Amino acid sequence: MKDGRWVQIAESQFAHEQQGLDAIKRILPDAAPFRAWANFEFRDNRGRWHEVDLLVLARDTLYLIELKHYAGTLRGNDHVWMRNGQRAEDSPLLLTRRKAQYFKSLLTDTLRQKAGYDPGIIPYVQELVFLHHPEFTCELPESSKINLYGLDGLSHKTGLPGISERLLAPARREPVSEKNSLIIHGLMKAIGLAPRRQREVGSWIIDEQPSPTVTVGRTGRHFTMSTPNGTPASASTPSVRA
Repeated sequence: MKDGRWVQIAESQFAHEQQGLDAIKRILPDAAPFRAWANFEFRDNRGRWHEVDLLVLARDTLYLIELKHYAGTLRGNDHVWMRNGQRAEDSPLLLTRRKAQYFKSLLTDTLRQKAGYDPGIIPYVQELVFLHHPEFTCELPESSKINLYGLDGLSHKTGLPGISERLLAPARREPVSEKNSLIIHGLMKAIGLAPRRQREVGSWIIDEQPSPTVTVGRTGRHFTMSTPNGTPASASTPSVRA
C-alpha cells in the first residue's frame, strides 16, 4: 500500500515497531476500499485517551491492531499471558477489544453530527493482536488464539495464522464501497487524531516522547512543552506515592 491510503500519524519510536507496521503495509492492496492509519491516539466520548498502533480498513471490517514484538514461547489463557521468565500480564487482546468498542462509538457519534449520513456506513470494528517477532511460538489453548496473528509464512513456527489471512479475507458482511471508504477517511480527519504521546492541553502541547530534556526523578517527571507555534517551555509533575 502506498502513502495516501496509508497514513502514519507519528514516527515509530522503535525499529521493531516500524518493522511490524511495514510487514502489514507490504501486504495491503493499494486499492479500494483499503486504508490504514498508524501510530495515533484518540480521545473517547468520556475524554479518555487511547493509543492505537494500527487501524486497517479492509473489505468489510475496520481492524484495530495491537502490535507485539514478543520473542520466545507464550503460554496462558484468555485473561493472562506468561512469557519465558517474564511476569504474568493481562492479555493485550482484552485491552484492544475495549479500544475497538470506544473507537466504534466515537466514529458513530462523529458521523451522527453530519446530517444525512447513515450510521450503518461504519463497518464492524474488530480487535486483533499481531505478534510479529520471527522467533515466537504461541502455546495458548486454541480458543485463546482467536484474533491473534503472526507473520506470514511462519505459521508452522508461531502456531498462529499469518496476518494477511485475516486482513485480505473476502467480505462476509456488506462490503465497504469506495464512497464509504472516503467518508470514513473524512471522519478520521474530523476526529482529530493526535500523534501518540503528544497531546494538546489548552494552548499547550505536551510531548511525552523520550528526549534529553525529559527526566524522571524522585520528585516527579519532567516534560517538554511547547505552544502550537513551537515556543518551547517545560513542566514537571509531582511524584505520587501509593
